Amino acid sequence: MLKSIAKNALELVVLLVLSSAVIFLLVSASPIDPITSNYGQVAASKMSAAKIASLKEYWGVGKPVLERLAAWIGQVLQGNLGESLIYNEPVTNVIARGISNSLPMLTIAWLLSGLFGYALGLYSEMKRSKLSVKILDAFNFVLMSSPTYWIAILLLVVFSINLGWINVGSANTFESALLPCIVLTLSGIPVVFFHTKTKCKEILKSDYVAYAKTNGLNVKEIFKKHVIKNASFPFISIQFAQIAEIIGGSVVVEQVFSFPGLGYVTVNAACGSDVTLLAGISLVTCVIVFIGSFLANTITVLLDPRLKRQKVNNAGA
Repeated sequence: MLKSIAKNALELVVLLVLSSAVIFLLVSASPIDPITSNYGQVAASKMSAAKIASLKEYWGVGKPVLERLAAWIGQVLQGNLGESLIYNEPVTNVIARGISNSLPMLTIAWLLSGLFGYALGLYSEMKRSKLSVKILDAFNFVLMSSPTYWIAILLLVVFSINLGWINVGSANTFESALLPCIVLTLSGIPVVFFHTKTKCKEILKSDYVAYAKTNGLNVKEIFKKHVIKNASFPFISIQFAQIAEIIGGSVVVEQVFSFPGLGYVTVNAACGSDVTLLAGISLVTCVIVFIGSFLANTITVLLDPRLKRQKVNNAGA
């Protein structure tokens, strides 16, 4: 276990360095002028040469990207993520505020999408011939093929604009987080649903299920004694892998609903060429995804004795 933790920690460090470098390179290669983008074309045209030079110095325009990257890494090693240029405050404060707004919504969406996807996947394989299962499969196919932003816009138009039932654009009310949470939940269900169905099919074709059938067990008993337990281990892995998908989906969803969470902040940082803030967000999200992956591996090993024995045998070899 200690070797696994050390290996994962090393992979995390490499991933953080590479992702930060890629973000710096991509944003630096962007044709967006940060001064015009953040202050407006009219305001920029009325600035004096001295003012423009001062702003270019502030935004790091013209500085070599590797020099800026090295300076930022040096700050991170000292426990400082730097200063956000567009928010004019420490990056840690901006990220903390975005996470505090997004975390409850993302957590609920992550839990609901996993539970519904797993339960519906089991039901779909248990009741194969029913019409409701065919409708359920078709519905999930539609959800999986529909872009997240399209689902978000559809719900926004129907429930907020046309019906006026839900107000959006604030992080201080449950109402404003409801539609983003529903969109993220719906977009996360199909992955778990089809993954669970596939695993159930494999289990039902196994020898021990065939033996259980010869002993007179019906479908419900087989699912209760064999399928649910054996399908839960891969479900845990795919569920924790969904953390990255939920965070990625929030970038689009929060922008559609003007929800001031971490995804909304990410888009503002990208549009405003705030490289320091983008790099800080990438660090935080990579750490979150890493923790989710580590928890998935650990929980699976603890719950499945076969994996415990396999790891012990590998260590002994």
